[in-house]
Amino acid sequence: MTKQLRFDDHGAFHKQVLRVTLAGAALGLIGHITALIINPRASVAVSLAQLAITAAALAFAAKPFKRSELFSTLPLGLGLALLGTLCMHALSTATHAYPWFGLGVYGLTVGIIAGRDLKGYQRFALPLATALTMVLATWVDRTFAARLPLTDYVPGFVAAPLRGAVFGFLVSIGLVVRQLRLARDPVLVEYDRIKDDLAGEMGELTAGAIVTYERINEALRDRSANRSADEPELTRGVETLMLKVLALGKRWQEVEREASRTSAAALSGRVDELDAKVAAATDPVARRQYEMARDALRSQLKYVTGIATSRERVLARVHGYLAVLERVHLAVLNHQGADTAKFSDELSPLLESIDDMGAEMDIASAALAEVAEVTLGESIPTAPTDAPLEGPPTRAEMKAQHKRAAEEIAPTSSEDKIPAEGSNDGEAELMKSAFN
Repeated sequence: MTKQLRFDDHGAFHKQVLRVTLAGAALGLIGHITALIINPRASVAVSLAQLAITAAALAFAAKPFKRSELFSTLPLGLGLALLGTLCMHALSTATHAYPWFGLGVYGLTVGIIAGRDLKGYQRFALPLATALTMVLATWVDRTFAARLPLTDYVPGFVAAPLRGAVFGFLVSIGLVVRQLRLARDPVLVEYDRIKDDLAGEMGELTAGAIVTYERINEALRDRSANRSADEPELTRGVETLMLKVLALGKRWQEVEREASRTSAAALSGRVDELDAKVAAATDPVARRQYEMARDALRSQLKYVTGIATSRERVLARVHGYLAVLERVHLAVLNHQGADTAKFSDELSPLLESIDDMGAEMDIASAALAEVAEVTLGESIPTAPTDAPLEGPPTRAEMKAQHKRAAEEIAPTSSEDKIPAEGSNDGEAELMKSAFN
């Protein structure tokens, strides 16, 4: 599963519930005082105004507006609350279940106002949730008032805030939608993106790593279900390691794909051809050009051979990473019921191994990037043609060419020759540091 439902912020949810509960208590007290002054049943307008203010107050308690939004958000919220109140009043005159539908519409307005900052599915889910909780809160309030009238035990100015607090608390349950996030697992998303590019043994290794990763997550969820403490450090460490494994696999696949375009046998054949041309060349300038082309091909051949050798080392490393992931999976399974301290002690060396491997993988991945950029992207000089393009040279031009060739070849020291196999070649050192 690339998507997971997560609870975003427990603290924010608790504050929202507390604000709405307190708002319900305050509204209950205000309603009680207002009823002592004005009888709401005597005026429909007063009753509708109270209901509209109640809906707006609960919504703004859930999501308070900023001071700069006072003259824009507040009137719109009150207008929407009044519209919901009128719809509820119209449906309340009907029979059967229509009054409950009216309460649902009334609750929709609370969710719309409280979720004005939300986007995506939450913008639509929150009004539906508050519609349901509004119906629930009304049913509980009516049932509670009918079976256990608080005014028989406490004064009205105490009973009204208590009923309002319970009502606000039940409505606030729907605000849980604000904290629910349908998060996409970054590891599975990245694997879905690159899995078609991975082939051969590297593709099999990454597929096995994904299977182990999902097993680890499942074991951690089972551990949480058993009321054991979460291990966010382990979760982050495994997730980071998996992302690095996928990045290394993708980068290596690119290098291998580019390297496969030029085989070592083909390069060796071209080097042999240039050796023959160097031996057969009588013109010093042509011989020098052939030697330059041969040196470039030999350098390219060395890298192609090095990549083939390094492939086994990279695959061996990935096998090692998979072994550590398997150890993590077994450790989680073996300590499902263990306390946090014992489980943390068992995981400490594994987390250190994950950190060490992550650093090694960063180095290998960076080296692969440089190899792909420097080696596979370099151009190879082509062999010169034997005849000039602009006709035969004059006698003076031939003498000048021979003189320049003699000056170029004169040192004929080891500096002009092909570097020895053990020479300090910078690009060769790059390959060595990356895969040794």
